[in-house]
Amino acid sequence: MADVSRAGDGQQNRNRLRFRRIKVYFQRFAGKIGDPDQRGVSETPQYRVRIDGRITQFGKLATDGSAEVLVPGGRVAVAIETLGTTYALEVLDGLAPETDLAGQLQRLTLLGYYAGDLTGAFDARTDAALLDFQADHGLDPDGGLDRTRFPDAKLDATTYHKLKSVFGE
Repeated sequence: MADVSRAGDGQQNRNRLRFRRIKVYFQRFAGKIGDPDQRGVSETPQYRVRIDGRITQFGKLATDGSAEVLVPGGRVAVAIETLGTTYALEVLDGLAPETDLAGQLQRLTLLGYYAGDLTGAFDARTDAALLDFQADHGLDPDGGLDRTRFPDAKLDATTYHKLKSVFGE
């Protein structure tokens, strides 16, 4: 949070401007396995953050390819420019529960395994994301579904717990 000043003298400031701190990664491959030097970008390029069309932050990416972005509350038009490309950032209020397929897909997306619209349905892209995640983390690449609960598209316990631990929950 940052203090917000008042125009009048002698008035005590009790207002706060809320920021969301977002860490964005630009890496060669998804996930957290391997050496950070191998996953990060080969150089430390510049980045710029635009909020509502104006540059609000700039700097160099860290060696792991990350940049920390501060987004004031209520802002929706946020973009980061680096490596010759502009990326739109979408700030979420929260994640769906990790026990729901929608929550698991959100986590796979944030880890870089799932691309596309989050429909909450189990489809070919979901299966490919789970297979990639399992292969990267030393699990049997079987799609991760608990076959006793397949109609509900629930992850098996091993894949579920690995996703939670890799995501940091």
